[in-house]
Amino acid sequence: MKKILYKYGLWVLLGATACNDFLEIEPQEEIPTELALTKSGIVEGTLISAYADLNSDDFLGERVKLYSELSSENYNFDAVTIDLTDFEGQVISRTTNSFNKDVSSLWINGYSAIAKSNNVLGALADNLIEDKVLTEEEKNSWQGEALFIRAVAHFEIVRLFAKPFSARPDSDLGIPIRIKSLVEDEKILRSTVAAVYDRVIMDLKAAAVLLPANNGNRATSWAAKAYLARVYFNQLNYGEAFSTAQDIIDNSGFNLEGNALTAFKNRGNTPPEGGVILQAINESGFNSKFAASGNNTYPLSSGTGSISELITSDPNDFRATLVTTNARGNQFTTKWDDGGVNIPLIRFAEILLIHAESSLLKASADLDAARSSFDMVRGFSVTPYSPTSLAGDDLIGAIRDERRIELIGEGERYHDLKRLMSDDIRGLPYDDEGLLLTIPLEETSGNQDLNQNG
Repeated sequence: MKKILYKYGLWVLLGATACNDFLEIEPQEEIPTELALTKSGIVEGTLISAYADLNSDDFLGERVKLYSELSSENYNFDAVTIDLTDFEGQVISRTTNSFNKDVSSLWINGYSAIAKSNNVLGALADNLIEDKVLTEEEKNSWQGEALFIRAVAHFEIVRLFAKPFSARPDSDLGIPIRIKSLVEDEKILRSTVAAVYDRVIMDLKAAAVLLPANNGNRATSWAAKAYLARVYFNQLNYGEAFSTAQDIIDNSGFNLEGNALTAFKNRGNTPPEGGVILQAINESGFNSKFAASGNNTYPLSSGTGSISELITSDPNDFRATLVTTNARGNQFTTKWDDGGVNIPLIRFAEILLIHAESSLLKASADLDAARSSFDMVRGFSVTPYSPTSLAGDDLIGAIRDERRIELIGEGERYHDLKRLMSDDIRGLPYDDEGLLLTIPLEETSGNQDLNQNG
């Protein structure tokens, strides 16, 4: 789902260098700066190119979600042939190395989005634009968008390349924090996990203030708040996760509509339906590795306590009807079968489930709020439905099961296991170094003092 047109357009604006330059390994925090960002079109083009990197299939559009899902217990890897020379096979078997080009592409795209966002922020802060006086609304929006992109990229990279916040955030190594354009030969080492989260939260809070409530398919104030709720949730800061989610529920105007597939049927550069808060526009096709109809796709795990058993446990659940069995007896969900649709990046259903679980885990538990949000999600797909009377651990368990069902294939299960400090993430405890992706050679070769995983 790479935004080729956007990338090409930016290189035309900047003046592409000779092809041989692409053969040189450069630190991935740097992007071409031969042409100062003095034109409004170049600044906005850089911002759009940052979106392209963020939403590409090498980052949020596929790979971030794919690698998270392949690290969870939701799939039956015994039903597929795992090739240890294959990039996905290395993720499944936890044998990635610094030469894995797909992991490298994930890192590069994330930090490229960060670098371009920093260039936009620098141009705005230094008043470099000469051809146009930006309105306050334009300047705020561009600044907010750049902060949003920078925050999201840092957050998704730290979740895959560093230990979770639930471990030892004040001492565990996170990732390099890059909040400005680097000078020549400047190297930045890994900050702690806590420091990365602090920066992400700071950027998202600022973005939420600067961004408009409506901004087409670009970042909005509600998208920033939705991502902020996700960050707080992963930080185990359930009080802030609750209040941020409550704000979205009360004031954003988002709701659940259609059915459980509606959010996965949006096409083109149009407003999304189905409670999608932010989506990545699909420009070149999308072939999910979890589609029932695809080749070389990963089937659901089955058996007692498995995701397939969980989804199909209630015949009144619409989502149970999406589970299909192929001729080999492998089960899939047809949720991801349509390859021409936009990719939901964060949805209202997730906010409701964050709100439900946080309601019970925050300092002053709110049983009614937890039940209400849980009922909204489960009642949307189950017909007929009776509001839950569960409480305590039973309700928390039901909410967590609902997250697993509702968000299957969206990249959150692996991070939930780490957040909940599971001692068995496909055989490894939540804080094991073996769960982490390996930092790519392109980064370590240009920054040899950077600590490697493993």
